[in-house]
Amino acid sequence: MTDLCYVVQTVPSRHRFVKYLKHHIAELVTVTQIKNDPPMNTFLNTCRVAGANPRIHFEDDCILTKDFLRKAHDEINKNPNEVIQFFSRRNRDLEGQSYWNTGADFSANVCVYFPAGMSQRLIEFYDDPNSAWTDWDRKDGPTNFDGIVARYLQTNGMRYFNVIPNLVEHAQTTSSVNPQRPRFRQSKTFVDPETFMFPNPLPRKTKQRTNELHGS
Repeated sequence: MTDLCYVVQTVPSRHRFVKYLKHHIAELVTVTQIKNDPPMNTFLNTCRVAGANPRIHFEDDCILTKDFLRKAHDEINKNPNEVIQFFSRRNRDLEGQSYWNTGADFSANVCVYFPAGMSQRLIEFYDDPNSAWTDWDRKDGPTNFDGIVARYLQTNGMRYFNVIPNLVEHAQTTSSVNPQRPRFRQSKTFVDPETFMFPNPLPRKTKQRTNELHGS
């Protein structure tokens, strides 16, 4: 998968989280929000960095499962031309099986695979005044990074694949783009966290699920 790139969207205060990710993903490219720049521009800059290449997009506050790259590559090899989500919080996740979902239901950019060419198409979709990404979205959704993905998928009649168990967890941190968001926005299925160099305590339910899995 020589053309696959790895890009993390971050802010300066999250350097410890990025250091953790880079330790486990050596090829990771960092795109940091510029001071006073709208957060949406940072997401669009991650798209520009990827260009036409397929990529795995990360938000900086994610926890990887052990052996993340092998597991992610296995999933991508099955569906290289589809959007693949590695984090979710849906009740359906508890059924225990990976599944296809409609594009309009896409939510959470914590860790997601975009196939070749899609990063460029997301930029074009955002810039197109005639697209379904409306002026209302632009004004009132400046941090709605997953919203633009959902609108793009819905507009183009595309679905996405949700991997269960999730391959990343969302850390219990205050949102860097909207502090009003709750800190407790964790996966329902994630297990086996890669803890080496992770700077924060693990979410309680993550530890509980992993202990139950291994009988400890």
